[in-house]
Amino acid sequence: MNHLTTREILQYVDGTILNGERTSVVSHLEVCPRCGKEVEFQRALGRIARQAALEAAPEQLKGRVMERVAPGKQHLWFQKIIDNLGSLFAMIIVLGIFGYALLTPTAWKSTDQPTVITNVLKTYSDLYGQAKQYLKTESTKLQSTGTPSSWTGSNRLIALTLLSLVILIAIDGLVLRKITKLRL
Repeated sequence: MNHLTTREILQYVDGTILNGERTSVVSHLEVCPRCGKEVEFQRALGRIARQAALEAAPEQLKGRVMERVAPGKQHLWFQKIIDNLGSLFAMIIVLGIFGYALLTPTAWKSTDQPTVITNVLKTYSDLYGQAKQYLKTESTKLQSTGTPSSWTGSNRLIALTLLSLVILIAIDGLVLRKITKLRL
């Protein structure tokens, strides 16, 4: 004897079974006590579930569920700082170099004992010189008449700062963001 499936029993108990299937299920329940007990069990389970008082979920549970469902909507302040840590370091370095260049005019002159900062500034100065030369040659190619304007000290400092920003953005994108992702 084939017994009723769970789907057929649940549809019979819920009243969602089709008429054609209903007659075969009723005729089976008349001869099969095992399936009849299962139908009574499902009816009793439904009654108990409807009579049970529902309790409200604690607020902490709701918060944890919402954080897992939509984690992007609830950022903590320190998470925002960590996400922008590379940009923060880049700004600190650029402002440090900029401040050093403004406060120490002798930093551009060579000394007997070059320091690390002097070597870094020399490297930036060399890169700046190469960029300046490239821009001069390109501007003369574009302009058929006249000579390119001369670079002043403030223009030199602005170009050096921009070059530093480009280098630091590259470092941030290639190194620092990957390091912070590995830590998380």
